[in-house]
Amino acid sequence: MSKTYNIDALLRLPDVENISGYKKSKIYNLMAENNFPQPVRLGKRTVRWKSSEISSWINNLSSSQNTGK
Repeated sequence: MSKTYNIDALLRLPDVENISGYKKSKIYNLMAENNFPQPVRLGKRTVRWKSSEISSWINNLSSSQNTGK
């Protein structure tokens, strides 16, 4: 019997910039307003974003634009 693992990729800032279309300053401004997923701190100067949270954020953007929120 083989195990299956649900692995959530951790994205670096350049990946998040490419996916979101925003640059670093906009991403951090949105995070300060609680309008963007918070990163996971891996070290003193290292953060990553969970790919599932970025995907959910994008999906919520689409649904909020369709409902006029």
